[in-house]
Amino acid sequence: MGQRRFAAQWANVLAVASLVGTALVGCSSNDGSAGPAGPSGVVIAPVQSATALTISITSASVSSPPVVNFRVTNQDGASVTGLTDADLRFNIAKLVPGTFGNPYKWQNYINRASGGAVQGSQERLRSGFPWGTLVPHGDGNYTYTFATDITSASGNPCPAPCTDAAGNALDVSYQPGLTHRVSIQQSNAAYPKYNATYDFVPAGGAVFGREIVRTGKCNECHNQLAVHGGTRIETKLCVTCHNPGSWVAGTPNTTVDFKVMVHKIHRGEELPSVLGPDGVAGTADDGKYAIGTSDFSTVAFPQDIRNCTKCHDGSDPATPQGDNWKIQPSREACGSCHDNVNFATGAGHAGGIKDNSTCLACHSSGGEVGPVEASHAIPEKLARGKFAFKILKICGTALASKPVCAPGSFPTVTFSVYDPCVTTNHAYGNNYAPVGPKRDPEFAVCPSPTPAGCVSASMTIDIAWDTRDYNNAGGSAARPARANQINVFGTTGNTSNYGNASIPAYAAAVDNGDGTFTVTAPTPLPDGSTFPSIAAAGSGAVAIEGRAIVPGAYSATNPLPRVGVKGEVQYFGITETTPTARRVVVDVAGKCDKCHDQLSLHGGSRNDNAQLCVICHNPNNTDAQASARTKFANGLPNAAVIADGKKEEAIDFKRMIHGIHAGAKTSLDGTKTLFGFREKGLWVSGADYSGVRFPGILNDCTTCHLAGTYELTGIWDPSSPTFGSVLGSTVDSTPGLTSADVSATVNAALQNPVDDLNISPTAAVCSSCHDGGAANTHMQQNGGLFSSTQAAIGTNIEQCVICHGPGRVADVKVVHGVK
Repeated sequence: MGQRRFAAQWANVLAVASLVGTALVGCSSNDGSAGPAGPSGVVIAPVQSATALTISITSASVSSPPVVNFRVTNQDGASVTGLTDADLRFNIAKLVPGTFGNPYKWQNYINRASGGAVQGSQERLRSGFPWGTLVPHGDGNYTYTFATDITSASGNPCPAPCTDAAGNALDVSYQPGLTHRVSIQQSNAAYPKYNATYDFVPAGGAVFGREIVRTGKCNECHNQLAVHGGTRIETKLCVTCHNPGSWVAGTPNTTVDFKVMVHKIHRGEELPSVLGPDGVAGTADDGKYAIGTSDFSTVAFPQDIRNCTKCHDGSDPATPQGDNWKIQPSREACGSCHDNVNFATGAGHAGGIKDNSTCLACHSSGGEVGPVEASHAIPEKLARGKFAFKILKICGTALASKPVCAPGSFPTVTFSVYDPCVTTNHAYGNNYAPVGPKRDPEFAVCPSPTPAGCVSASMTIDIAWDTRDYNNAGGSAARPARANQINVFGTTGNTSNYGNASIPAYAAAVDNGDGTFTVTAPTPLPDGSTFPSIAAAGSGAVAIEGRAIVPGAYSATNPLPRVGVKGEVQYFGITETTPTARRVVVDVAGKCDKCHDQLSLHGGSRNDNAQLCVICHNPNNTDAQASARTKFANGLPNAAVIADGKKEEAIDFKRMIHGIHAGAKTSLDGTKTLFGFREKGLWVSGADYSGVRFPGILNDCTTCHLAGTYELTGIWDPSSPTFGSVLGSTVDSTPGLTSADVSATVNAALQNPVDDLNISPTAAVCSSCHDGGAANTHMQQNGGLFSSTQAAIGTNIEQCVICHGPGRVADVKVVHGVK
């Protein structure tokens, strides 16, 4: 009955609709064709749904209080509504022309007194700050009228003492003929960050720019520049407050002018004022650089501080004044890094007392000192492009023919060192001779005893195995697991090879007379005969590492520049007929070098190639061999007298690099709060990384990693056929031994990885940053092992992928906020 009633009612509806439709047709002269398109509708979205915001300032004017009109859109271009007074902050500044050689400078109109100083400020809805009128128009457009009438001297008085840090009077008067900048800051942390700026001349006319540094250059290291609560993210906004008119009171006063403050922060621990008169860190005369309670004296710039173009780029259309550092030097900018110079008194300045009008008289082409860029030139960087290593043959076979070096063989390597700049004045035209009677001066070695300032070139061939995950078991180099090494310059023999027998003397590389050279390994690939049941297998790697020099005059104060040559790595089969390359995880040139310029370590000999690093920084290796780990007479590290209280620390790349970049929250002894993420200090081979300040977003794995290589897939997933190829990280290579054991016993333990205690692979990576007790317990509860042999790890299943795998409830990518 119900269904029949519903059907009847529905039939009546259709009938009525049909009549209505007929009536409409009967009354219309429309021929049925489509009419013209109507206007596009505005898509409106609430701010709460936005995953990204853009604020576009459409106009600004000043008649009494400034008025600014702006539009807010989201990630889809939809107009955003719902922003309120509490979400926004506003500012306005003028660009004051420089005279007598002084640089142009921003001066904020809105200022406040703070602790006896004057500081640039904002209009914001907060006690003690001015706030005007925000009018939302309901369609994504907004109008803000400032509370501060910048045209009125009485309505906008300059707060006492109305000077800069040096005591010079500030001028906050309205000057409508100058370039002005309005800025907007979205300050609600619940919504996406955004800063907007708009330059205009209130009286009309062309805008004069001062664009020195683009935010994108900063973000190559910082991921996203985010200070003052993380909501100030654009340099164009920063300079409206961080200008000569803002400072912190003290003895002496401290300016927070952007060009001074940023230079000093980045030079940090290397500032002359921080190093003190003796120029040596860690001595009694050390000073510090602080802004209020924030101490930047431990900041380490991860590349050469002379690399001005890391931040400044005059060829970038976004920063047309980016070359001002060399064409308009100033006492303020130069003195920020060279802060042992007092230009007002002449102390520390060869030119004596100078003002900005006379800088270029000396610091330019034809001047007594020469161009600023010449003074900041980095000789080793300029020379870097003139050197490249090339591996040609392994065990007598060209790479294209898939070389194989069997267990028990003595590998040979044929290589060249060439000049990519196609310079033909080397020993073999475009090829260098690193050894022999035709040796080029770029590969010279200092005489003995070494004169002050003399620097030797270095060049080494490394041989490692196996590429599934390097272990170098049974090798002849320092233990626990360093790669076998051949000094291209030859050696008289090594009798102090930690944890191993001596290596016999061998000759330098053989000059083949055609710009190529060949070395022969002094020890064989292990075949199980020297160390029972330890034989090389799978595939191996050959690497060339080293540095050249820039030849010339040298002294103790002017040593020869070291030129780090990019490492070269190639592969060969051992028990495989087709060599298998090692997995690639990070992008050095495209990612690491964004901060480091050139990733260069170990005296400038290991450079710019992570595939080189991992052959020694492998799962089996630790820093037990480091001289900084004080040893008992039998060679066992004495944990009781070592800074971190450990016998050794893992130097496995996947563990060590994460740990270094995360630093620590506290010093090694737990007495000092520092700046990292870890809970325990990290000390490796004598270097204390507890105070590392990572400049980017630490949990953004893509800062270093190639896409997908940080996720629990493939070799990290127990369901994958390649699972198990990653080894655990060794944390104890001599378990159970004490100072009472003889040297032979210690050496045997170092040579034998079977008894080593390790952390299982996934736990080794995760605990390198998440090193606290709760995280450790969580990992152990889910299959993580923290003190087990590799045999036990090989039969163990870490269950991390169940929750942290792709698409799972706590996907690594999601919990790290990787986009």
